[in-house]
Amino acid sequence: MKWIPTWSSVPVSYNAYVGEIEDVSIRTVIRNNLKASKLRVIFSNVNNAEPVEIERVHIAALRRSDRQITDFREVRLYGQSSIHIPAYARLQSDDIPLNITPDEDIQIIEYFKKKTGICTMCMTWSKKIWETSFGKGDQTGFAKFIETPQEEYFTFIGEDSYSKNVLVGIDAVLAYANNNVKVFAAFGDSLTAMGYYTGELADSLYTSFPGEWTVINCGMNGNRLLKDAPFVPGIPGNGKVYGRSGMKRFRADLFRDGIPDVIFLLEGANDCMLSYRYGEEGVPSGGDVARAVRDCKEIADATGALLIAGTIPPLACIAQEWAKDAESLREEINNSLVKAIPASRLVDTDKVLRDPDEPRRSKPSLTLSDGVHLNEEGGKLLAAEIRRVLAGL
Repeated sequence: MKWIPTWSSVPVSYNAYVGEIEDVSIRTVIRNNLKASKLRVIFSNVNNAEPVEIERVHIAALRRSDRQITDFREVRLYGQSSIHIPAYARLQSDDIPLNITPDEDIQIIEYFKKKTGICTMCMTWSKKIWETSFGKGDQTGFAKFIETPQEEYFTFIGEDSYSKNVLVGIDAVLAYANNNVKVFAAFGDSLTAMGYYTGELADSLYTSFPGEWTVINCGMNGNRLLKDAPFVPGIPGNGKVYGRSGMKRFRADLFRDGIPDVIFLLEGANDCMLSYRYGEEGVPSGGDVARAVRDCKEIADATGALLIAGTIPPLACIAQEWAKDAESLREEINNSLVKAIPASRLVDTDKVLRDPDEPRRSKPSLTLSDGVHLNEEGGKLLAAEIRRVLAGL
């Protein structure tokens, strides 16, 4: 038996307060595929210079067939029901004796009594793996959760063209499960972070292999493989939310709760776009990005993890002057990846998504209205291709 993440998400930091909660409960429902007798909740306040206080936290097993709670527990930290997370800290809860099966999901309700400014959080757009609800007052002891719109607490949610969920104070749940469970970790930028292909992959693997796989998401919006976040005026924190470079966070985010069995790396789209978009010097070459991917593969190989890389999907739909240069760089990167990575460990995301009639664009039916980010249908196709590659390993 060993501790394995049944769910995990990388928190992003705006380096500025983007919301405030007080006398608010957050309910999170997590898709689970593991059988376990005990759990640990990972409390997270990384990248926040102020401590966070959570008055109480309850966790429950939620039967998937009828959404009924089968068992629940109070979550404690150092024996205390009131959770204090120091600045920049990431802490494991006390062991929680709670039996769960692959037929049950996990529900967590946090109650924030004190006024809390929010600058760091986890986010998802797809609701296949996890989703959150916000409600007024302490709802940890109520069977029915009464929701209020998340936009009441985070105005930027309403400004986003695509609906997303926000979670504060928690970034993972560990389960004490069988040694034979395999962990699939997806790493990359917003193509990963939004959750559309990881959600479809989890749904597929969990249905086919109950109790045998868990899928975690280590994506970060706007992230680049080679460079840290650019300076972006006009958004909170001036772009810090895009995070450190993928190379810098590869070990920290992927291996923080154990070594995954399989890593899928899909990153490089922002290496193509952001240097051009914000007028930076030192635009990377295709060879630079391919070498970075190969370096990641060597890091993974050294730990015993198997790395699969993905090519970058089309970018020509972007109506900006710099888009032609970005698209040419994307093609250069993909050509370099094909040479650098064995075919058995390469998922051709470009081929899966591109429009046969306009190869420099993705099929409109497979993306959101921006023409770049996957929708559910695009997520299904990419997940199916990942499973095909997995089956051949």
